[in-house]
Amino acid sequence: MRESRFSEAQIIGMIKEQEVGLPTAQLCRKHGLAVIRWALCRGAPGNPWLARLLERKPPMVAVFALVNKMARGIWAMLTRNEGYRDPVTVGA
Repeated sequence: MRESRFSEAQIIGMIKEQEVGLPTAQLCRKHGLAVIRWALCRGAPGNPWLARLLERKPPMVAVFALVNKMARGIWAMLTRNEGYRDPVTVGA
């Protein structure tokens, strides 16, 4: 098994940051983690689309699907001359 580049204390700190409400993507960028790797290890509770995708497809396919989804969102913002809006979540 490969050794983690993060100590146990750092990993616990990252988990606590997410529990407080830091978005997973921002947490991953802050600590240099890949979003897909985080979702594989900890799940993707804030992103049901990604969780369902990882259930059906291998991680490398999920990486390309996520990149394409992000690119489509960026393209839509640029062509409509809009800023970023947080996604609307449907309450259960």
